[in-house]
Amino acid sequence: GFWGLLISFIVYTLPPAFLVLYNAFFYIDKNFITVSKIMGDSQLRTLWMTSVRPLLGSLLAAFILSFFLSFTDFGIPVSIGGEYNMIAVELYMKMMGALPDFERGSVIAMAMLVPSVISVMLLRYMEKFNFRYNKISRYEVQRSFMRDGAFGFCCAFSTNILHFFTTPYLMIKSSLSKMNESWETTGLLMGDTWLKTVIKVVIPNSRATICQMLSYFFVNAMVTISAIVFLAGARTMVITTKIKELQYFEKFDAVFVLSLLIFFTNVVAKTFFDKLAEQEEIPLYKKIKNLFKAKENPNEKFC
Repeated sequence: GFWGLLISFIVYTLPPAFLVLYNAFFYIDKNFITVSKIMGDSQLRTLWMTSVRPLLGSLLAAFILSFFLSFTDFGIPVSIGGEYNMIAVELYMKMMGALPDFERGSVIAMAMLVPSVISVMLLRYMEKFNFRYNKISRYEVQRSFMRDGAFGFCCAFSTNILHFFTTPYLMIKSSLSKMNESWETTGLLMGDTWLKTVIKVVIPNSRATICQMLSYFFVNAMVTISAIVFLAGARTMVITTKIKELQYFEKFDAVFVLSLLIFFTNVVAKTFFDKLAEQEEIPLYKKIKNLFKAKENPNEKFC
């Protein structure tokens, strides 16, 4: 459907769009940021004048690139589009389907050229906003342990979730599909909000699956290198990328020690999540549930 196509196209087009913008940032004079701050500009104006406005052409180019990659793609719509028609699939069916209709196929093909013409005109128009610098200077961003650490953690966390999303999604989908559909209706009739129904009904009945999902995310995030290797730097390495570096320098003793560390950490984590799944009620979840009860009945005490 639509949302599946949207998410897939975002994941598909994000890397090339990022490369276009990343390359464009190399040709921006970073000293303009310092000048803007000295002149007393607000942060929003500094962002607009020193980063966004010089990149208007590149931003439009990245958008056009993403648009045409999605507009002309055939594999993603065929795989997950379902009943949601895309023009590339429609063109294929008219030209190569069981009942070819070359006249309509030709019309669709000509119609697909219209955005190309408009895109060329837009790119030519945006050239007047282009900045030309006499000298490109580098600007070193001040280091901040808290900011850089938090940003790096968020990037690694988001990357691992996207990388390992499929299996946990199928696990929870299978779990939810086996629950009684009348539970949600009963919660609505009793005056519970959607969030209360999730906390009171859905989570207790899918606790084991949620614990297994968390276990799956943790264990795979500890051993993966395929997703995180593109984000790790010299100062932001995780253990798996560090092992890769040590292998290059043939420090196999250190590789062995770090591998054992990952192994025993995963064993402890797996044991913890298994024990958590066997508990009748998780203490943190019990506190959250009691908090909802306390709001509903402020005169009663819950422990």
